[in-house]
Amino acid sequence: MSKIKGGVLVTGAAGFLGSWLCHYLSSKGREVFAVTRLSDNIVRLHGFPKSQVFSDEALNWPFLIESLRPRVVISADWSGVDSASRNSLGVQLENITRIKRLAGAAVKNGIETFITFGSQAENGPINIPAGELNYDGATSVYGQVKIELRKMLHEDLKETSTRFIWGRIFSTYGALDNTNWLLPSMITSLLNNKPFSLTSGDQLWSYLHAYDFCVAVNELLETDTVQGVVNIGNEDIVKIRDVAYYVAQILDKTSMLSFGATEYRDDQVMLLQPVTSKLNCLGWKPSINIYPGLEDLVHWHKTRTGKFTFESLFGP
Repeated sequence: MSKIKGGVLVTGAAGFLGSWLCHYLSSKGREVFAVTRLSDNIVRLHGFPKSQVFSDEALNWPFLIESLRPRVVISADWSGVDSASRNSLGVQLENITRIKRLAGAAVKNGIETFITFGSQAENGPINIPAGELNYDGATSVYGQVKIELRKMLHEDLKETSTRFIWGRIFSTYGALDNTNWLLPSMITSLLNNKPFSLTSGDQLWSYLHAYDFCVAVNELLETDTVQGVVNIGNEDIVKIRDVAYYVAQILDKTSMLSFGATEYRDDQVMLLQPVTSKLNCLGWKPSINIYPGLEDLVHWHKTRTGKFTFESLFGP
């Protein structure tokens, strides 16, 4: 496969979505520079060309932009996503410093497109379908810092030749996801014959497979007409209770689910439904339905193989 002109530099390449992006974009003929920290476990980059993995301290990442001169920079790293750190101001603010430096290096070196990612947490519990407006009702420090960074980057890049995309991510899932999120933690618990506690599960939720997330980002790279906030999520929603019950049915462990054992948070989001107008205009729609996606995810947790994995979708 011939390479598409102009490389893509991805920071956070050792993470869940960062690693999926590296594998997917590379499979599409793009030259991908996977950037990780020296301390990162790069198991998710298994099979990715070692010559294209650059491990360095985050302070030096802007110099990689200068030396590698990619066409696109994707900042897919964020410290403090876990629940224990989401309200740690010090941990969250460090992200602003690092990502602003990356954006500055992108502008300085004439990079065509700079992409980084926001979160559904920016909106807070709006409980209406979320368009690509800025509701800015975050109730966590994590969400509030995302808002501040988005505003700063908009100001920093608006008068430059570098296109700025803020991909606002709604819940994603797939093989190699972080183990503390609902789906992997529930599957692991049930596989180990341990009861799993949930809320009553009446939340209506959006789930986007990591593969469809990668397709969406690639669509954004294929056009130069889209910029600013872009919702990346699944407009189809399901009830959390139904998702949990379906997973437990696959494992024949429905009796081990304890609905209602966990209280809703005071700021609990009861409707998570993105409106993906900008991506829809590019012809993008999710291709993996939640139920076969869940079946495959359970199979992967049991066997480490499946239809929707790096190896099956992108090759070894």
